[in-house]
Amino acid sequence: ASGPNASATPQRLLSRFSDLEQINQLGWLLGAARAVHRPAVISESNSASRGGKPGLSDSPVASIWAVRFVIDALLHGYQQVYFHSAGVSYDPFVFNPDGSLTARPLASALSFLHRWIPVGSRLRAVAGPRDLFAVMVVSAAGSSMILTSFARKEISVPVTIGAGVGALRLDTLTTTSALDIQSVLPLKVHRSRLWLAPNTVLAVRTA
Repeated sequence: ASGPNASATPQRLLSRFSDLEQINQLGWLLGAARAVHRPAVISESNSASRGGKPGLSDSPVASIWAVRFVIDALLHGYQQVYFHSAGVSYDPFVFNPDGSLTARPLASALSFLHRWIPVGSRLRAVAGPRDLFAVMVVSAAGSSMILTSFARKEISVPVTIGAGVGALRLDTLTTTSALDIQSVLPLKVHRSRLWLAPNTVLAVRTA
């Protein structure tokens, strides 16, 4: 999830242009796939991002980067985005000698993406403040919005919830926890205002 050199830092990995630069570097793949009318696939996102760095690729920061990277890739036109294991720091799981698995923060990101962007989903970027990256996801299960903030302080985001939604279902990834935080709150009005902390990813069911 990061380059194996001194320039790989949490601040750089969380910058707004980190994933965009990497997606742009892979632009030749997208162009080649379109030229032959084939789906564009990133099969090893961890390697495509120049490998891993212990202490960073296996930290919660990597989970934020991974969600942003996948969403950005899908919005650019990639059909599938995969991560893999190679026995190094960017692995989502550690395979223990007794056959058990230990999940790393990247595993929480993959679980988050599987839950909120199921196969067959349609994604659309949502306009908003400069420091907000928002996408609407429509699937057979309904509609949701995924939000992430590049701001240095909390920002307020208005969200309209469909009349058929009886409770506010939220899912949050942060740079301080290896796990995603899921919550369900009572819904009294169908236009809510969410407070989004810096460098978090939040998903909310809207319909």
